[in-house]
Amino acid sequence: MKKILTTIGAVVFLLGCSTVSQNQNATVDQGQNKQNADDSFVQRMKLAQKPYSFLAVDYMDVADGKEKLYLEVEAAWQKIHERMASDGKILSWGLAKARKNKFDYEYVTWKLLRSRGALDSLYDMDAIKQRMGARKFDDLMAKTNESRKIVGSELMELEDYTLVPLPGSEQKVDPKNLLFHMDYMTPAEGQEQEYAEMEKNYFQPRHQKGAELNPTFQFWRLLRKVSHSGNANEASYRTVNVFRKDVKPLSDKEAEKVNSQIPPLPDGLTFDEVMKMRKMERVTFDVIFMLDPSASAEAKAWKELSGTWTATNKNGSYRTKIISPYLEEIKYFDASGKLNGHQKKPMSIEFKNGLKFFSAHMGGGAYTSIFEIHNDKWYEQTRNILSSNSGKPDAFYVYERSDKPANIDRSSFTKKGKDVELVKAIIENYAAGKIDDYLALFTKDAKVTHNNNEPITISELAKTHRAHHEQIAGPVKILSSNYEVVTTANGNKYGHAWIKFENTYKNGSKAVSPVFVSFGINNKGKIYFEHALYDTATVPDDSVYNKN
Repeated sequence: MKKILTTIGAVVFLLGCSTVSQNQNATVDQGQNKQNADDSFVQRMKLAQKPYSFLAVDYMDVADGKEKLYLEVEAAWQKIHERMASDGKILSWGLAKARKNKFDYEYVTWKLLRSRGALDSLYDMDAIKQRMGARKFDDLMAKTNESRKIVGSELMELEDYTLVPLPGSEQKVDPKNLLFHMDYMTPAEGQEQEYAEMEKNYFQPRHQKGAELNPTFQFWRLLRKVSHSGNANEASYRTVNVFRKDVKPLSDKEAEKVNSQIPPLPDGLTFDEVMKMRKMERVTFDVIFMLDPSASAEAKAWKELSGTWTATNKNGSYRTKIISPYLEEIKYFDASGKLNGHQKKPMSIEFKNGLKFFSAHMGGGAYTSIFEIHNDKWYEQTRNILSSNSGKPDAFYVYERSDKPANIDRSSFTKKGKDVELVKAIIENYAAGKIDDYLALFTKDAKVTHNNNEPITISELAKTHRAHHEQIAGPVKILSSNYEVVTTANGNKYGHAWIKFENTYKNGSKAVSPVFVSFGINNKGKIYFEHALYDTATVPDDSVYNKN
């Protein structure tokens, strides 16, 4: 008898002095507070995007010679699970086939669950029978029992994860073009907590960067076993790595470039030490079936909620709420339309016992409300019933699709993140003489101006940079650098770099040049313009930069 692993949930979907004055201290404190606030928002945004909470696992034996029948059975159960996802009982379901492995696992199916309580009465067999008809239902159950036997079950909790593109921005992938590695992890005795913290603190950032840079790598998950029965796998942890088979693998050169940007392990933690901390046993699965994520109740709710809504008070004041997946932005206006307040909060939604809930993830915790959309109105139960609204638990805000949408203030400032890393990579590639890598970070039609001269194309600038590296001995030395990215209120992004370069020319002379560069960053993470300011008197007369 071949074993079949039914896994319910493996696949679906970022300065200082020794002495300062009192005023300087205030500035430092404010900067630290801003940093803490940024970090808090990032963490809350990640929490709002949590793909699921639990995965249930059933181990099965497939009867000899019944593989074809088993696949027919799973195809029928797929339709049943589609209805369950549409009703909000599960998040997703799928089927995958295992490659050769020591456990003799042949297939795996999975469901993703938002809560542990979702397991209670998950299958309403009477309702399923009524929808299918008694004859079809009885036939399916007979074939199900004929094709496999449940030999073990387990429940896994999601401990950590990498983020994937927001709904609507990801490409639809044929499930048959996906594979995943299920790594069964057994921590060394007495080191479970240490192992889990290592995965979260060191490997999650590595996998997140890999998912951002490698188009074949989709995402990573860390799962902890909560309970099991029967012949379940003994490993207490799982990691799952999902890949695309229809995307050309990275070349050696591309892989080397990606690997160079992966955060290193901390000093003192080698891969040999990692191996000692846990035993890893890998099984690779090729996906056969998977539910369309856009057909889930949550995905439909996000589509329904997205947009601008307005709730008007009796005195004419109003609040405007702009919703997009995982983000709630509220603006408060008086009766004259004057803006009195503005909040931006990560947001998540959940279906529970037939009710819809959304949570706004605040700095002090999550505030959860029941909501419903009916006749194009959004009814939201007030979240502060214990402190206001006269303690009325039945008080609701009523929002309507707004006919007076408020402007969204998208302004921000940051000194970290992928856009800052983009600006830094441009400078470092230029300095190292990696002009091809430098050029790849720009759009093909990017425009360049230096010192208010006539604009040139980025390819023309690249030729100038190559000529400069022919004039100097070795790479350009970066003596100091400072990077930032500013996002304006309308969402436009601009990167800024302050650098001090040192060039050593082949005749032995040295030139130190302070440079300021401004970049325009488009929504695809490419540079569409560059403007640089520097003093040409700092470089020799025969420098290519003096010939503009």
